[in-house]
Amino acid sequence: MRLRSILSLAALVATSMVALAQMDQSVILPENSAKRVSDHVYAIMGFPNIAIVIGTRATLVVDTGMGARNGQIIAREVERLSKNQVLYLTTTHFHPEHAAGEPGFPPRTILIRNTVQQQEMDANGRQMIEMFSKMSPQNKELLDGVVLRKPDILFDNELKLDLCGGVTARLLWFGPGVLLVGGLAILFVVLRRRSRLADDQFEPEELQLDESPAP
Repeated sequence: MRLRSILSLAALVATSMVALAQMDQSVILPENSAKRVSDHVYAIMGFPNIAIVIGTRATLVVDTGMGARNGQIIAREVERLSKNQVLYLTTTHFHPEHAAGEPGFPPRTILIRNTVQQQEMDANGRQMIEMFSKMSPQNKELLDGVVLRKPDILFDNELKLDLCGGVTARLLWFGPGVLLVGGLAILFVVLRRRSRLADDQFEPEELQLDESPAP
């Protein structure tokens, strides 16, 4: 019998409008604060909220915080929670508090992004960083010297990641026009019960790209 638990992490997404309205709060993510929200999912509640999904062979992080300092805070949390060598990172949209912390992650990190989101990043990412840098001295310090790299994996409508141990992450793209950007990437986590063999007897599946329209 298969147990299927789907957790929507859309509620963890902070919009740009909220970001502007709450700029008086600290933009530094809290250290050692990841909260367990299900068997395989943790959340760092801050600016913005960060999701960490852990399988037996790979870990997925959703969003980066603003600047390398926040990315390093997340990376330390990931190291504390999981010893997986495979680390995926994806971003819900291209604004700096969601994407500009990538330089703080380890070099081995596999960056995943939707095609439209990357087009927005190419066209407006640097301009958005400059705009956020002018909002406060702290923002300026955090974003100083940030270099945005190209993703390792691009997807159009949906990407399935097998993190192993019965944990599959579905990255779905909704847009255009969501949150005043070209669209929004939302994560669903599907848990499958293994009934016959131990988790370590399963080899990781390859990335599965499904170009069918998002439901």
